[in-house]
Amino acid sequence: RRLFPRADNRSSTDGLWNCVGKLPDAHSSYAPLSIDCAPSRAGHGRIVSGGGDNCINIYREETTAVSGGGSSSDAPKFSIEAMAVDAHDGDVNYVKWHP
Repeated sequence: RRLFPRADNRSSTDGLWNCVGKLPDAHSSYAPLSIDCAPSRAGHGRIVSGGGDNCINIYREETTAVSGGGSSSDAPKFSIEAMAVDAHDGDVNYVKWHP
């Protein structure tokens, strides 16, 4: 049994990520350097990011009641819930939710 399919047996999407949404651009012209999502058992649908602009941002998944349009697993929508501007003396290289 092969772990990886032969080239002639693969579909065009094997091994590729499918982008279903994007986080709002909150790190100005700097790239996010670290992103983490809250564990599913937390039940609050938040994502945290740290970037080269020395900021930490928290995003919350929008629900139907909040946005009117809602969110689904096929097309999640997020909005910025909190921003810690100049949260660090330099780039924020690592962010992580507490388990």
